[in-house]
Amino acid sequence: MKRISLIVPMYKVEAYLDRCLRSCLSQDIPEEDYEILAVDDQSPDSSAAIAASIAASHPCIRVLRQGHAGLSAARNLGLRNACGRYVWFIDSDDRIEENCLGKILETAEKQDLDILRISAADVKDGKSVRRFAIQETGVVAGRTLVDEGRMQLCAPFSIFRKDFLTAEALEFMEGIYHEDAEFSPRAYYLAERVGSIDECLYFVRQNEGSITRSYNPKRSLDYLNRVIPSLSDFSCKVGREYRKGFDNLISSNFSNALKNSLTFKPEDLKELDATAYRQRRYLRHLRRSAILKYRIEGLVLSLFPRHMCAAYKAMKRFVRS
Repeated sequence: MKRISLIVPMYKVEAYLDRCLRSCLSQDIPEEDYEILAVDDQSPDSSAAIAASIAASHPCIRVLRQGHAGLSAARNLGLRNACGRYVWFIDSDDRIEENCLGKILETAEKQDLDILRISAADVKDGKSVRRFAIQETGVVAGRTLVDEGRMQLCAPFSIFRKDFLTAEALEFMEGIYHEDAEFSPRAYYLAERVGSIDECLYFVRQNEGSITRSYNPKRSLDYLNRVIPSLSDFSCKVGREYRKGFDNLISSNFSNALKNSLTFKPEDLKELDATAYRQRRYLRHLRRSAILKYRIEGLVLSLFPRHMCAAYKAMKRFVRS
C-alpha cells in the first residue's frame, strides 16, 4: 500500500497540467511511497499526452481514462483505483506546495486522522494571498466543525483517509456543479478524527473564465435540485443538536442559487423561479437558521414563493439603499 494517492482529474488543462504534476513530483518522500492518479476525462486537448509523457519517467504516475463524465466522476474513478492510505483530490489547474507530503503524512499518520485540514492561497498575477487561517491544531470531531461552520468546504483543502471514505460509502455526486458543497458536509460530519495544519499547502489559480465565475444557470439549478435535497435528507439522520449546522449550510446554498440569478436572462429567471417554487419546502432550513440574514430571507421568500428571484433582488436593493 502507498502512503498517499494524489488524484488529479484532467479536462482542458494543457496550459497548467505540467506545473500541477511537477508540484506533485517535487516532494520530500520517495516516489515509491506515493502515487499520482491522473484521470483523463476524455479531454479534447493534449492533457492526457502531457501526463503520459511525464509518467514515462516517473512510474508513480498512473494515467486513468474515462468517457467525458465530469469532475465528480473523475474523482470517483481515481478514488476507486487509489492504493494510498490517504487520498488528496487536486484540481489540475492548481498546484501544491513543494516538499509538503512529509509533513502531511507525519501529521495524519501520527494522529490517525480521518481528515486533515490544510490552509490554501489564491494565486493571481503571480501573487499568493492566503484564503483563511485555521485556529486550532488539535484533533476534533468533524461534526463539531460542521456545527460551528469551520469545516473545509472545498475538497482539495482536505486530505482524506481512504478507508474512512470507503467505509462510509462517500463519493462525489456526479453530473453536477458544486459537488464539494454536497460531499464535504457529509464527510466532515461522519469523521471522528479531524486534524489541521495551518499552512498554505494548496494554491488555487484564479481564472476569470472558470465555472464559478462564468454565466451558467445550471449552477443555480444544481443547488436547488441536487445539492440541497441531498443535504436536507442527510440532516434528518444527524443528531438533533447538530441540525443547525446543516440548516446554515442549506440556507447558504439556497441563497447562492438566487444570488446567481441577479445576472440571469429572462428565460432563465423563469425556469429558476419555477424550480425554486417546486423546492420551496426547503425554505424551512432558512427560517430555522441560526444566522439572522438567512432567517429574514426565508421569511420574505416564503411570502413570494412563485417569484423568489424578484423577491431576492428586491431584498438586495433594500440592503444596499
